[in-house]
Amino acid sequence: MDTFKATLWASFLIVYDLPPLTGIVRDPNDDMILTCAVAGTADSVVTRDDDLLSLETYEGITIVTPEAFLAFLRSAE
Repeated sequence: MDTFKATLWASFLIVYDLPPLTGIVRDPNDDMILTCAVAGTADSVVTRDDDLLSLETYEGITIVTPEAFLAFLRSAE
């Protein structure tokens, strides 16, 4: 289990000192998702959240469903 946790920990970027970002998404609780995506220089946000999906993109970050992301990955093979 410790090896699994270490592998997971090493696989993700942990972001600190997040910039303030408010009023972007219809649901203010979702602004933190975009804040983390921007701070982590994400290419995509994969979600089923309708409020986030309604944006389609933000600051060059594509916001897609898991199915659309999977289709993208398959097409890139």
